[in-house]
Amino acid sequence: MVEFVYSLPSDQLVRNGTTKVLLRSAMSGRIPDVVRNRTDKIGFATPEREWFMGVMRPLIEDKLNALKKRSLVPFETIQKQWMGFSA
Repeated sequence: MVEFVYSLPSDQLVRNGTTKVLLRSAMSGRIPDVVRNRTDKIGFATPEREWFMGVMRPLIEDKLNALKKRSLVPFETIQKQWMGFSA
């Protein structure tokens, strides 16, 4: 299913500012139009900052240190982004 959706042309996913075009079309007659055609939905806001600066911070910093030791990526760039996020 995922591969199928990724293979679709973009106008089957977003059209005239409306998202999920194919899904909305498929649900026609199955769910009320007032629900199917809603455009005021908002996504679930996740508390990344609280997670990253709280319980996940030791794990993240451990993984960053492992990256630094392996020299797989430009560590200075990643460190700048991490410091900017955690400031």
